[in-house]
Formats: sequence, structure tokens, C-alpha cells
Amino acid sequence: MDKKLIEWADAGDADAMFKVGTIYLNGDGTEQDYSKAIEYFTKAAKMDYKDADYQLGKIYRDGIGVEQDYSKAIDYFKKAANLKHRKAIENIVDMCVKKEIPSVKENLDFVIKTIEAKFFIDIYSKNPIKRMMNFRTQEGSWLFDFTPKYKDSLEMRRLLNIVKKYKAECE
Repeated sequence: MDKKLIEWADAGDADAMFKVGTIYLNGDGTEQDYSKAIEYFTKAAKMDYKDADYQLGKIYRDGIGVEQDYSKAIDYFKKAANLKHRKAIENIVDMCVKKEIPSVKENLDFVIKTIEAKFFIDIYSKNPIKRMMNFRTQEGSWLFDFTPKYKDSLEMRRLLNIVKKYKAECE
């Protein structure tokens, strides 16, 4: 493993922490070590690195190097979802459909609110393909810039419709 990458991770670089965690998780160029992977993912997750939260969710959902814990998995997936991680939302829905968690309705409500709040903040845009809102100060610096990928917005809209139908069937 690249010593420089470990130095950066140990110095507090969240991206490097995630990469080191991935290397330990997969055993790429080093011995596979789940505890070190979890350690580095946890450090990155504390810095709001959404991919680390997502990876920890998968680790706890699947019981990789830890005891399987759906409650922890959902917590990590929710944190990643709040940071706009699309796959985390899909995993929450999947766990609800498989009834792997006791509070299906509550988690489906979370998914609906998250998709509406985090992925459709651009609903006031008149151009559905561009979907862009930009606000600048007089000095020209950005106060707000949100440009979601159109494909992701479309996929999230489809998922939202599926979740709403599924939730209605569960009630």
C-alpha cells in the first residue's frame, strides 16, 4: 500500500481515509483487514464523507467483519442519504421491501422526505433539462450552486413514485 496515502489519511484527509479503508476491505495490495477498513471508514464518516457512510451501511447490513446489524446499517445509510448519496436511499428502500427492519413505514417516510428535499431542490427551475439555480453575490462568489445530474433526478423521481405506491400498499 502507498505510504503517502496512509500519511494523508492519518493527517485527516477524508478522501485518503476512504481509499485506505477500501484497500483494507478488498485486500488490494495488502492483507484484507476488516477492522482497519472499518476504522478508516469511520474516521471519514465523522467528516461527513458520504461514500464512507454508505460503505459502513453495507458492512453492517451484510455483516462483513462485524456482527450483522440492520439498525446500524440504516443509520449509516440515512446519514449518507442526507448527504445526497443515491445508492444509500436505494438500499434503505431495499431493506424496507425485504422487511429487514421493523419500522418500514417510518423509513419509507424518511426516503420520501429525503428525495423531495435533497434531490428536488431545483423544482423551481423552468428548464427541466438544465435544472440549475445559481445565486451570486455582487463580488461574484457563489452563495448557492446546485446542479443535479438530470439522469439522477429522473431516477430519483421514479424511485419516489415506487416508494409512495409501496408505502400505500403497506398501510
